[in-house]
Amino acid sequence: ELEVNPINTVWNLMLDKPYVDDGHEHSGRIAKEGDLFYYEVRNQKTATKILSGSVNNQDVGATAIWAVEIAMSHDDTLAHISSSSR
Repeated sequence: ELEVNPINTVWNLMLDKPYVDDGHEHSGRIAKEGDLFYYEVRNQKTATKILSGSVNNQDVGATAIWAVEIAMSHDDTLAHISSSSR
């Protein structure tokens, strides 16, 4: 899973199975590099642009319209799949 917000903060998440089936989160949010549950994507590029409005505006009816561009490397995705599954 890839999450990107309007200010281009990126979070990469990999689940080994669904949470309801006792799945575990693998991400840089919960683990450090080298730990069992660490996961990060190295070769992705993201960019965001606010097209109109402003981010974090609490005014009633305020809206931010934004766009995101993403380039992902298949090498990053396939690095976590066993060679027999490819």
